[in-house]
Order: sequence, then C-alpha cells, then structure tokens
Amino acid sequence: RKPVLVYIHHDKTLLSHIFCSNILCCNSIIKYLNENYIVWPWDISSESNRTKLKEIWKEIFSDQFPCFFSYQQCPMLIGIMQRPTGEKGWLISSEYKYESLVEWNMLTRSSWKLNRETLKKELIIFKKEFDDNEQNLSYNFIRKTGLCWDVILEIAQYLYVNDAVNMFSSEILPFLHRYKARLHLFEPSYEFNKMIFRTFNPEQIVSLCLRTIRYLPMIDLPSLAIFTEIISLTLLNPLDIEQINEYVKYFSKLNYLTLYYDDEVDLYSLNTSIRQLSIQIKRIKIHCATVIPRPYYNRPLKMTDTNTTIEHFDISIGRFLLNFKNNRLYNPNLSCLKKLFDLMLSMENVRHIRVVINEYHFEQMLYENEWKRLVEKCSKLKTLTFEMIGNMLEGNQFRTKLLEIKNKIHDWNSTINFRIIIV
Repeated sequence: RKPVLVYIHHDKTLLSHIFCSNILCCNSIIKYLNENYIVWPWDISSESNRTKLKEIWKEIFSDQFPCFFSYQQCPMLIGIMQRPTGEKGWLISSEYKYESLVEWNMLTRSSWKLNRETLKKELIIFKKEFDDNEQNLSYNFIRKTGLCWDVILEIAQYLYVNDAVNMFSSEILPFLHRYKARLHLFEPSYEFNKMIFRTFNPEQIVSLCLRTIRYLPMIDLPSLAIFTEIISLTLLNPLDIEQINEYVKYFSKLNYLTLYYDDEVDLYSLNTSIRQLSIQIKRIKIHCATVIPRPYYNRPLKMTDTNTTIEHFDISIGRFLLNFKNNRLYNPNLSCLKKLFDLMLSMENVRHIRVVINEYHFEQMLYENEWKRLVEKCSKLKTLTFEMIGNMLEGNQFRTKLLEIKNKIHDWNSTINFRIIIV
C-alpha cells in the first residue's frame, strides 16, 4: 500500500503558488510521488471548501480535521498512515495517524527550510516510516490469526504480490520463491520491482494488471519486457485498440486479456478493438461500468472483418446509457441489444460466451431474432451462459420468455449448452 499525502492550498498566500509551481511540481518530486504516494489535494480558499473538507475527513477517518484552517499556515502537507498497534486504545477514535510534514515555508518535524531537496528527503523518511509500520502491522496480523506459513502461502497465490506483501509482510517473498509460485502483479513500480526481485525471479510473474491513462502510459513500457512468462494481462481504462496492442506486444505468451472500464465505453469502440486484437489472444474478458450504444458514425462494420482467434468471451455490463436523437429516445432496447450482439458476432470462432447484466436491462435480452443470429453465425459455440444480477425472474412473463429462448436455441443448435444463472 501507499501512504496518503494531503496537500492543503490557499490562494490568499503567495507562498502557496510558489510552492506549487517551483517545488511540488518539479519532475523529480512528481515522479517520486507518483510511485510512492497517493496525493489528495484540497483548496481551502473558500469557506464552502473548508466545510466540505471537514465533512469528508470526518466521514473517512472518523475524526476531526487535525489542523486549524489558516491561510498563514499554507501550503500544508499532511501524511497519513494506519495507527501503530501500540498506539491503539479505547480513547482513540481513529485508526489513522496524521503527521504534519509541511507548514508555510518549513518542514514541521525537522524545522528545515522548505526546498526541493529537503522536501524529497522528508517524503522519503515518511515513506520509510509508513513501510516499517505496515510490516509491523503484518506481523501482528499473523500473530493474531495464528495461521501457519503453508496456509498463508496458499492464500497469497490468489492475491497480487503487492497485496500479499501488505497483508503478510515481505517475509512471504522467500516462500513464494521456494515453492515457485505463479504470481500476479499490480502496477509494478521501479522501487517495488527492486524489492521483490531480490528474492524471486520475474519469470514467476504470470499475470499483470496495469492502469492506463489517456495518451500517456503509467509506466515505462519497455521495462515490461522483463516479464517473459505473462499469460494474462488486465488493462484498466485503455484508450483504444492502438494503446491495447502497444501493451500486448511485449508479452509473446499472452493469451488472456481483460479490459476493465470504470467509465463510459461505447459498443462500437469495443467491437472495433476486438476485430483488431492481436492474433495471440484466445480469451477476453470485458467489464464495463456503463455502456453507450453509439451509432456507427463512419460506416457499419463489415461482418467479414471478424476476429478468428478468440475462443472465450466474457462481458459484464453495469448499465446501458440509452441513445438520444433530436431529444427523443429512439429504439433504446433494440439499439443496445443489436450492438451487443454485433460485438459477440465479431468473434466467429468463439466457443464459450458469458454475458452478465443487471435486472434493469434484462428485458433487452429477450429479442429472439438476435439470439438466432448469434447461434447461426457462431457455429463453433459450445456454451452460452446468461447471468443476471437481481431477481427479475419473479415475474412469470419474463421466466416464460427466457425458457422459450432456451428451447429455441436448442432447436437451432442442440449441441449448445445454454445456462441461466441468477445472482
């Protein structure tokens, strides 16, 4: 885990602007913060912002904001870590400890004058204190649970290495190496890689999860070449197919790709991406918080432009954002459904499909013609799993219609195993 660094700014003091432009935003400080901290900036220039900060702080940390609001103290930096075990007690309301690192033009704990060099040194010191505290908390967790190392090792193999170290301390790394565990890594940074690869080989990493941002990768892409055994890759919010393939090309053994979108994504873009994916990808999983059935602006995708390598397809959709045209809703159900099925039809050799939706969009999946289109086009389909989150099937009408579709699918292709799962 990373410590939280709260940056308090006030427009009224000139020093806040100087600190932000000349010290905090220099390349070396930004690089170090990106790799080692979670930065939470807040402007307290207005009374409403000060009130809001107090409310959020109380809600998150179950405690009052630890400083008085005064522009004469700004800029301020406050470091946050979990409270050490020895400091916990019934008189302490919060599980977190706050350290004032910077006030005005001085480092609070050392009284050093504030500049780039002294600030970075203080950030390094606090990060070391945070890491030591996390390790002590991990040891305490192991003592409390009474788990033996064999059980801990078994649990750790289902976690990202980052989480395993946070939960059980870095003492688990030699065990992971000794048992040649196949490991998963989340957003590898230079410092974290340096720590773990002193203990085990990069070849043990078989799965990576990477966060992407618009137009700029979060990490140095060529550095990924050290992971030569990657078979599974998760990309968070990839921009487009060009960015996806830019990551994929570094992993020659990759066959399982997960695309995770926590913002809006349109079905046209997903369709285009699947048709242009690298041929090495055999399995793809897509999680969409919100799907928009954007119209085909340029030209409809030709059905000849299909993906021939994907065999497993899994998609989970939180909600559909319906289209509007001339301020009127137009064919919303059919629009969403058709583009979703167009997406599945783009994989002509797919063998296994799983679709997860919530109960509010269940009715959109009851168009018989679209299911027929899918079954006839995807001739190698073996299993078709339809999973619904909710309890819409209490209505006899929907239950009857879904059973009709299931029977129709059996008539069209009796070899397909159609499963319905209600969560």
